[in-house]
Amino acid sequence: GKLRKTLSKLQSSKSSTSESNDAILNETLTEFTRALIESDVNVKICMTMRDNIKAQVLEELEDEEANNSSSKKGNNNSKDLGKVIQRAVVNELISMLTPKNPTTGEVIQPYQLKRNKPNVILFVGLQ
Repeated sequence: GKLRKTLSKLQSSKSSTSESNDAILNETLTEFTRALIESDVNVKICMTMRDNIKAQVLEELEDEEANNSSSKKGNNNSKDLGKVIQRAVVNELISMLTPKNPTTGEVIQPYQLKRNKPNVILFVGLQ
């Protein structure tokens, strides 16, 4: 429902190139967090996800900046940022859903999302 619409809107929205990456990132994460909270996701989980996603995005942007410091700076900034954010969200969801051994914390075979096919993830909770 509403969460799906919000996530689709965030994915397809085009940010103005005059905004800084930080402003776009914060705006996107705020909308994402708001959509999760409106969908009855625990606030602590939302904030943890937001912090983890932000850290992943900033780390990837710093790595890209270091690698491309001498090459072109582009008109694709917001497009690239959108892809980086999308990748970080997917990684965080996979991390949340990755089964771990409760005693050792060792990762057990995680679910692999299938590209170009619908992947349905069901979150179940009791109130």
